[in-house]
Amino acid sequence: MKHFFKGIFVLLSFLIVSCAKLPPQTIQGTWQNERTVRTDLLSNPEDENSVFARFDTRQKIVYEFLPDGTFVKTISESFVKVIPVKEEIQIDDDLILKLKSTGGEFSVLGTFKVDRQKIHLFPQFVNLNGIENIAFSYALEQNPAIKKERADLNYTLHPATLYLQSEDGTLDAFSAQEN
Repeated sequence: MKHFFKGIFVLLSFLIVSCAKLPPQTIQGTWQNERTVRTDLLSNPEDENSVFARFDTRQKIVYEFLPDGTFVKTISESFVKVIPVKEEIQIDDDLILKLKSTGGEFSVLGTFKVDRQKIHLFPQFVNLNGIENIAFSYALEQNPAIKKERADLNYTLHPATLYLQSEDGTLDAFSAQEN
């Protein structure tokens, strides 16, 4: 019995020392996700039940977390299609042209901090429509939709995959990218 406990002790000691030598996981690096986002089109902006169509956009989201504690989040977006809610609804060609002209790319730059299972983003600048280093506070005044870029993100890190909690509570998988 004495040898049994000694064997267990040696085995546990070996496991503890082996695990202690593993490099710590880090979110540093470049992470990419591609997804399709569906947005409701409302006939009356004040009535969320007045949906007459939905449109899809393709998004490519890239996070770059640098060793100095700064980050860049870049979102590229392009129009995919419009889907009428009912077959008999005709979508105006001007609306389709307007939707096709939306999209483009913007970047948010700032600092980040990681604690436990949260990444805290502190945006400082926005690059939008070819204009660089717009103060985040000014960009927020101009476009309140970017407020979600200031966030505390729940995350889980697995080898080569970073899972970030999206606005709807699901975990989006971001793949590690080679630099």
